[in-house]
Amino acid sequence: MTLLSLWRTGADGLRTLAVRQVLALAGDGRLLDGSECSFELRAFLAEVEADDLGRYVLECLGPREGARRGERGFEDSGLVLQDAVNEVGRRLDYDVTNGVYRGSRGRVGFDGIWRDGSGRDLLVEVKTTDAYTIRLETIDGYRRALINQGLFGPESSVLFVVGRDDTGALEAQIRGSPHAWTMRIIGAASLMRLLQVKVNAEAPDVVERIRSVLRPIEYTRLDRIVDLMFDVRVDADAPPPEAKAAPTRDEAVAADSEGEDPDARAALRLPSSLASGGVEPLRRLAADAVSNTVGARLTRRRRSWYESPDGSRRAVIAVSKRYERDYQSYWYALYDTQRAFLTEVRTAWLVLCALDSGRMWALPAEIVEGYAPAMNSTERPDGQTYWHVLTKLVGDACMLVTTRGETDLTPYEIDVRGRTAG
Repeated sequence: MTLLSLWRTGADGLRTLAVRQVLALAGDGRLLDGSECSFELRAFLAEVEADDLGRYVLECLGPREGARRGERGFEDSGLVLQDAVNEVGRRLDYDVTNGVYRGSRGRVGFDGIWRDGSGRDLLVEVKTTDAYTIRLETIDGYRRALINQGLFGPESSVLFVVGRDDTGALEAQIRGSPHAWTMRIIGAASLMRLLQVKVNAEAPDVVERIRSVLRPIEYTRLDRIVDLMFDVRVDADAPPPEAKAAPTRDEAVAADSEGEDPDARAALRLPSSLASGGVEPLRRLAADAVSNTVGARLTRRRRSWYESPDGSRRAVIAVSKRYERDYQSYWYALYDTQRAFLTEVRTAWLVLCALDSGRMWALPAEIVEGYAPAMNSTERPDGQTYWHVLTKLVGDACMLVTTRGETDLTPYEIDVRGRTAG
């Protein structure tokens, strides 16, 4: 069996393997440009979670103080690191072109091209060591050649992703060169931390804040770095959508009769807590179930956002605790950013998960959009809007409750093996 077939039929087993073992299962195990090994490894990296990517990066960096046996360098580890770093670029929402593993005469060389759609593109060079002098003029020549070919924006720059902390020689080389304003350095581990920031965030501006850090910026004013730190802290401190307090019956009646959402009058109400540690495992279970249903691996892109590697299938996975109310069993907040994420593609789902029972319902995005006008909504002080998705159990059936009445969600229920129940 190929690496991809093994992964798609037994993902949990492959997650326990070191990346060198994964590489051995890809094609003939030899990374060459255009090889089956390269194709399978890159496809595999596109489907693993950010935590797995981070572990693979550590394994590629080789021996260092405190490294575990499984985290020591191996043959072709630099090439695997190159592919892993480019996958991080994709997770940061860049349009990434993989470079070649080994350069050749007369060919523009690069490890990766990351385009952001605004012309402030990055030519990425992955270096595991700075033991050898790097010809900055040659690398900048690649950047200028891409600009002249119309493949790069005029404000493009070079980003060195390095595997070691001892990069003083490269830093000094850049500072003392004419390229000080077109080149920057970041450690591979720090790049992974930025990816974790993005994955764990819901704030819409976090990606652009992260990108601004990767570009050459003038450090006399530190506002943009402070903005990123503030956005991340606020987003981390804010309760996730599923942790907000659901409206009471009286508030729901007031909203229906007065046309005003009660949460707008009490925007800073205390959140209702969920069972500790149960949300993320249930989300992963739901992602696996939906992946099995649609035949494509959905990987986490944000806190509750999931997407297939080619971007054609998406899901927002929401989790609710059980409410002991006759008019409401589960309650979810659906944000405007989440709605936009789902409606940008033709195939997407809002997955509603019940924390107490593990049941889940995958509603197609077009169904959700059809019912959204009949749901109450709240505008937060920061300008974001979320819609109240209310459901209640009637016998064994889960009903979506809107101003239009109750809709049976049985046709959309899936089990943990990814089969539609209805």
